[in-house]
Amino acid sequence: MEPKMKQVAVVGAGISGLVTANAMQQQGYKVTVFEKASTIGESWERGTYYTGEVAQSVRKDYTFYGSDIPPLSGEWPDGEEMQEYLEAYALKTGVHQLISFQTNVQNVYSNASGWKISARKDKENQYRELQFDAVVICTGMEWGSFSYWPLHRNIAVANSGSIGFVGMNGSLFFTLTAIIAAHWMAAYLSGGIQLSTHQSTRYQPKQYNKRRQVSQLIHYLNQLLKDMGGKPPASSNLLFRLLGTPFKPGIYAALAKKLTNSHASLFHGPYSRSCFS
Repeated sequence: MEPKMKQVAVVGAGISGLVTANAMQQQGYKVTVFEKASTIGESWERGTYYTGEVAQSVRKDYTFYGSDIPPLSGEWPDGEEMQEYLEAYALKTGVHQLISFQTNVQNVYSNASGWKISARKDKENQYRELQFDAVVICTGMEWGSFSYWPLHRNIAVANSGSIGFVGMNGSLFFTLTAIIAAHWMAAYLSGGIQLSTHQSTRYQPKQYNKRRQVSQLIHYLNQLLKDMGGKPPASSNLLFRLLGTPFKPGIYAALAKKLTNSHASLFHGPYSRSCFS
């Protein structure tokens, strides 16, 4: 008997939410994305930025590596281009149809069957309680310290197996980091990643701050790939880097997608539309 397809809730439809929803649907999960705003990427919605205002980081940091959408043109993309870029990604990947816009998640709590989400769709003033097997938070908020919720690899809640957080996690190639983290979480939910029972490796402190260098980023991404059963790219080797081999983010995105797909054989079936549709 084929196992039941997992129902996964993704909270937030910014960059992290979009790549997480895409990774989850590639894994074969039924996905619903909750977004409180009326559009994708609320911070880039028209009317929320000044004319001529540009992103706080350069193009490479916002790039959806591994996607087939036209690349960002400007070195410092402006608000309109960013909004169009996010929309193009959501449409190309099929994530757009999974999003329930103007839906405010009011509560998330665990029960015997997984997780129940209380949400209100503002436009119709419609309130619903929905059951999910797993939840991934991608709201972009910076939370305080919760000692009772340690995160493995700064993503998955230890000892849970069904809830995690995917964020931008720094200021260098942050979209790439979110892509790899999303694929890691998708593989983790399928049982494709076995966490160590040793406390020092299970509980990972947040250590990759805005001052990190490329070498720190590569080390973190390599950890995620190894957890997924993959081998880091040869170009990430310290000797190659010392010899001047450039960092190639697209290789990491392709490897993560391949590794996620290798764990997807347990789940089959069509992707779901938003449960509020």
